[in-house]
Amino acid sequence: MKVENRKSRFLMHASLVVGAAAFFTPCEAYAAKVRAQANSGDEASSDGVSTVSGAEFGEIVVTAQKRAENLQNVPIAISVLQGKQLDKSTVGVNEQLSRVPGVSINQTGSNGATISVRGVGPATALFAGGSPIAFYLDAVPFGFVKQGAVPDTGAYDLDRVEVLRGPQGTLYGASASGGVVRILTRDPDLDEFGLNWRAAVLGTRRGKESYRFDSALNIPVVEDKFAARAVLSYQKNGGWIDRPNRENANDGELITARLKLAFQPSDQLLIMPSVWVSRSDYYALPWSPDGRTAPSTAEEYVKEDYNVFGLKITYDFPGFTLSSSTGYIDYDNDSFNDAVTRGDPATAINRLYARTFSEEVNLVSTGVGPWRWTTGAIYRNSEDGSFQKISTSPAPFILDYTAKSYAVFGEVTRLFLDDQLEISAGLRYFHERITAEESSDPLGRLPVLGVYSDDTFTATTPRFVVSWHPSKQATLYASYTEGFRSGVPQSSFVQRSGGFPAGDPDKLKSYEVGVKGNLFDGVVNYEAAAYYMDWAGVQQQVVLLPPVVPIAIFALVNGPSASGPGVDLALNFQPARSLKFGVNGSWNDLTMDSQIFSAGALVFDKGDRLNNSPKYTVGAFVDYEFELGDGFTALASGSVNHTAGQEVHSLGVDTKTDPQTQARASLSVSAPEHWTATLFVENLTNENDILNGAINSNRNLDIRPRPRTFGAQLQYRF
Repeated sequence: MKVENRKSRFLMHASLVVGAAAFFTPCEAYAAKVRAQANSGDEASSDGVSTVSGAEFGEIVVTAQKRAENLQNVPIAISVLQGKQLDKSTVGVNEQLSRVPGVSINQTGSNGATISVRGVGPATALFAGGSPIAFYLDAVPFGFVKQGAVPDTGAYDLDRVEVLRGPQGTLYGASASGGVVRILTRDPDLDEFGLNWRAAVLGTRRGKESYRFDSALNIPVVEDKFAARAVLSYQKNGGWIDRPNRENANDGELITARLKLAFQPSDQLLIMPSVWVSRSDYYALPWSPDGRTAPSTAEEYVKEDYNVFGLKITYDFPGFTLSSSTGYIDYDNDSFNDAVTRGDPATAINRLYARTFSEEVNLVSTGVGPWRWTTGAIYRNSEDGSFQKISTSPAPFILDYTAKSYAVFGEVTRLFLDDQLEISAGLRYFHERITAEESSDPLGRLPVLGVYSDDTFTATTPRFVVSWHPSKQATLYASYTEGFRSGVPQSSFVQRSGGFPAGDPDKLKSYEVGVKGNLFDGVVNYEAAAYYMDWAGVQQQVVLLPPVVPIAIFALVNGPSASGPGVDLALNFQPARSLKFGVNGSWNDLTMDSQIFSAGALVFDKGDRLNNSPKYTVGAFVDYEFELGDGFTALASGSVNHTAGQEVHSLGVDTKTDPQTQARASLSVSAPEHWTATLFVENLTNENDILNGAINSNRNLDIRPRPRTFGAQLQYRF
């Protein structure tokens, strides 16, 4: 089908969404109810996923557009994982994200994963450029030059997680082609002491037991002026894959600690320094042909450590707020992979590191009137390197990158018709220079000591949005947005062996219409969006095959465009205060517009989906709360999520990932004060689908989910 015809069909379907919006005009009585329950803490589900705000679901405030706004009024497709529900959850942030409409999580073999939104994600986790999904820890961008993976941060004591679907290149810049994930921690409370903790024990079917403990302490050192908030978490994750020399070999440990300070010397000035430390050790990779046994006897490992330092300063001037966000990331990932006993010809030692400094300054209007505006600038300096030693190669491959970038951006909004109509326009200019230096050659035949390359990449991304608020309970919007991902230099031996130039930036354009709001006094919450994506120059990983080089070498190339329509839909219901249930789904038809060849072999055919790009996701949840007497209450919860199967195109072989279905259930009992006890089960149906298929369909390297796991959790809130 031609791209033009696909666009026409999209516009036809999109007009249906906009036309149907006339139905979504609930009564005015809801407005007072929302104001009365603002910040009430009610959430959409025990799984923590809220897509719209409503009376019974609680008003949700987000800062997706650099200012505090009611989620319902923001003309972006956003899902929110709320902190109070994340505290009750039994899994980490990554698994919580997999329950968000249109979001897919692909495990990388340890504590990390790659994220795709609406079918847009990195080609692979390593050596294939950065991710097109921007990932933030508070205000610090967590992303690298040639790595697309992100860590599982842990879900305890977070304020919320915001998931923005669709391009956000104007406000968030590079790597926001398909969306943005923002992990936002709780700020220190300047007034009240707080001590919260939870502990859990878990048992996995035919596996080793697991343990977890999380705690958070808030101390107002000087009332109204200075406070500190500290979080400490420990996880012992029991393994379930046996090896000839060891049972339950893939166990691991994860320790995280956070400290956040708040100084408020005046009503206008707020200073918040923070540090986030994470240490994880996994003693074997979770690879096996059947999800239970692996043939390797080697002492494999993955160690991932990172420190994130942040400093946010805000000052309220008359009419606007000035904020400065400074960040520094110190990241290391070491691993040993034994593939010999699993049928591959090599073992590999991999060492990855990154040292990234960023500074962003924003000016955001606060005055009353028909105009709103945001402007800012960001500077980023990143050192990103890798060391790889493959047993079949006579020398290691050492490659170091230095990426220096800056961007300036601005957005202005004009309100009309008593603030019912908003028109916004924004623009961002980005400039980056990346230098690369090679210290050795994995082929052992090229004198490349100290080879140096230098490339410059630029991008300009606009945003245009029209939104209409026919009532305080409904928002309709139409937008044109762009996002981009910076380019990546090729190594010298890839250039000389395959003739590949540097990978250029790719850019994604999105045309979207959407509606969100509430019906019947907040009994029904809804969100729907229809969009068309056009992704030009898609960065994809291809392989140089023998006899070009004696071992397989990966190169990054710009393919042709990929395009297609898509829809998101979420419906939440609360017919009674004790009962909540909902369904959500996302579908896209993002496919290649023409063929891609590598070393003479067809890698992508026209109409193929991109790597790790699911066509659809669907999910449902139900919560039922009932009284037990004497002030005790119980909450029974269940949810199920399904993600379509995916493919990875490489080496002339299409590696398939199974469709994934995850069901979970829990029963919680809460005391009148402080205490909550929960029994839960994850992977209720004991699914054993392939989460991440191995290259060349080597079943020994498949990643599969943890088997059915039962657990008990005790939570205390001061």
